[in-house]
Amino acid sequence: SMEYIKWTRPDTGRYDVFVRARGSVPSSGIPVEVVVLDDGESTVYKAVLQNHGSSATDYKIVFYTRSDGEDGEYVLVPVIEEEDEEIEVPAPVASSPSTPADTATAPPPARQSTATSSGYSSLPVTNAGGSRTIDNYVEANTSTARDSQAERRAASVGRNAPLKITLLWDFAGDCDLVVNQCDQTDIYRSNTTSSYTGAVFSGDQFGGNGSYESVSFTNPQSGIYDAFVQVRDVPSGGGVVKVVVKNGSSTKVYATRVTKSNSGLKAIRMCQISYDGGSSSSSSSSSSSSSSSAPVTNANGSTTSYTPGEVVSSYVQASTSTSYDSAAASRAAGVSGSGSLKVTLLWDFSGDIDLIVNQANGKDIYYGNTSESSYGAHYSGDQRGGSGSYESIRWTRPGTGTYDVFVRARDIPSGGGLVKVVVKNGSDTTVYTTKIRKTGSDFKDVRICQFSY
Repeated sequence: SMEYIKWTRPDTGRYDVFVRARGSVPSSGIPVEVVVLDDGESTVYKAVLQNHGSSATDYKIVFYTRSDGEDGEYVLVPVIEEEDEEIEVPAPVASSPSTPADTATAPPPARQSTATSSGYSSLPVTNAGGSRTIDNYVEANTSTARDSQAERRAASVGRNAPLKITLLWDFAGDCDLVVNQCDQTDIYRSNTTSSYTGAVFSGDQFGGNGSYESVSFTNPQSGIYDAFVQVRDVPSGGGVVKVVVKNGSSTKVYATRVTKSNSGLKAIRMCQISYDGGSSSSSSSSSSSSSSSAPVTNANGSTTSYTPGEVVSSYVQASTSTSYDSAAASRAAGVSGSGSLKVTLLWDFSGDIDLIVNQANGKDIYYGNTSESSYGAHYSGDQRGGSGSYESIRWTRPGTGTYDVFVRARDIPSGGGLVKVVVKNGSDTTVYTTKIRKTGSDFKDVRICQFSY
C-alpha cells in the first residue's frame, strides 16, 4: 500500500510528517517507511508502529526542513511521538523509493547525488575530549568534500567580504566560532570587530536547526588565519558542524562530527587559512570574477545552424569559464523560486539580453513562451538590463534528455558585457561565465552550454 503527497511549488520551512494508525495494530507491529524526495535526493525513514489500542493514534515520524527551497536538511534519527512520549527508532537508511504502480502520477525517481548527503556516519569524527596537539585545542579530522548546499547557506548569512568564515550547525547544542586572525587577535562573541582587518562578527547563537555564526573580514590583511569551534554543549550522540571558508573567489567546506564526553569547554581547530591579499579578494556580491578574466565570446563569429526548436535558427558557441562562483550560485538561488532543474541568467550591465532554453522535448522556454505544463516549466519574466538583472527558468518535473541554453544578445555595451548562467541540476550547481561582444544592431544567439537531465 502507498499514499503520497507531492508539491510542485514547495515553500521553504519546516514540514512535519505523521502516520495515523486508525484501527487496531497487530501485536507484532506494522513496519512503515516514509520516503522524503527533495529534487534528486531521497531519504527513507523506517519505523514500526506498535499496538496502542483500537483508537486512532498519530505517530510523528520525522520533521524535514527545506533550508533554502532547494536542498533539504535531514534529521537522521526520527522519533515516534504519542502522548508526549518520545521513543527513538533506528536511524534511517538512505535509499531510493520503489517505483509506484501508478507511474503516471508518481514523483520522479531519485538520482545519484554528488553532494554530501549520506549523513552523519560518513563524516570523520572529532572527539573534543581527545588528545591535544598543544595545550588549548584539538585538531579536527575533517571532510572537505564539495557541499554546495552549505556554501549557499553560508553565503546567505552574515555579510559578504573578501574573506568570510562561517560555522553551521543544526543540533540543539551551543558552539562558538573563534577566528585567530593574522595579527594573533581572536574574533569571536566577546571581541566582535577589528579595525585592522575590518572583521565583523555576526552574533552569538545557541543552537537548534539553522544555527550559524560568521566572521566577515572586509579588509583582510595577508597572513594566516586559524578557525576554531568551541564546543560547549553537544548531544550525547554527537553533532555535525561545518565551517565554510570563502577566500576571495574560492569556497571550501570543512565538515566533522563532534563528540564530547564531559562538560568542560573544548576548542577544535577546523582549519588554517592563508590569505594572500591578491586579486581573489573581490568583495562584490554580484560577481566574484572580473570581466577581464572571463573568456570572450564574439557573438558575430561563425555560426552553427540549429533545428531542434523554433526560436533559435543558428548560434555562436560560447567560450566559458566554469570555475565555481559561490556568489553567483547564491544570487541565482535567491531569485524566482526553486525546482528540480533551474537555469538562471545573470548580468549587471545596461543592455538587453534574453535567456532561451530548448527543453529535452524540443520546446523552447523564453519570453515568448513562458510556461510548459508537461515539464512544469516557469519563466521568471523579461528584464532589460542594469545592475542585478536576471532571467530564470525552473522546472518542477523536468523530462530526461538534453537541454540547450542560449543567450540572445540584443544590446551589448561597446566594450562587451559579462554574463553568467547558473545551472542547478538536481543537487549539482555549475556556473558558466563569459564576456559577450557584438557589433551591429541585429540580435545574435549564443549557446552557453548543453547538459543532460
